[in-house]
Amino acid sequence: MIYAIHNAINSESIIDFDYISVAKKLQVNMDGSVNALSVLMDLYEDNTPLSDVWPNSMTFNYFKKSKEANLDINLASGWGVFSEKAFEVLKNLLAPYGEFLKISVEGDTKYIFNCLMFGEENTALSDVEYVDGLPIGYRHIAFNEADVVQKVLFKSRLSGSMLFCNEVLVESFKAHQLKGLTFTPVEDYIYKGEF
Repeated sequence: MIYAIHNAINSESIIDFDYISVAKKLQVNMDGSVNALSVLMDLYEDNTPLSDVWPNSMTFNYFKKSKEANLDINLASGWGVFSEKAFEVLKNLLAPYGEFLKISVEGDTKYIFNCLMFGEENTALSDVEYVDGLPIGYRHIAFNEADVVQKVLFKSRLSGSMLFCNEVLVESFKAHQLKGLTFTPVEDYIYKGEF
């Protein structure tokens, strides 16, 4: 069984993630021929590691009143944002699937998780959505069961910023009494929810 990962009901992004500000900080450590903003915008379709260009100090503000929610994991702009507790209990499990990037949020240490693992889609069974005859995305995404069933965490080239996981992550999340996410079962390996 695989699951689509969503923020908990009535929660919002925990950090105020400004792509342009982050890109400016990354650009300093990148080759001049590489556009940091393009790299950030394409992360959902590429597997670009950022740890080599991530600065020692990357600061963010909490988004609105999200500090009060005290969530362990939150999805923000396609990134997983982990509290220190969530990082400590899940880092070994998730390390093969991406990278943790240390940040400071108004003085609190947190970690952004950059997922670097794709799940293989079955495009023949995936349903493209059209508006005025033009493709705008997918209504349904079908995954290749043999590819994704053993992956603890993965993303899809077809779903934008969504993340998916298997039962191992769901069980670990519950066992450590983490909060901030909900997991929607993906029946028959075909995701039919909202993107």
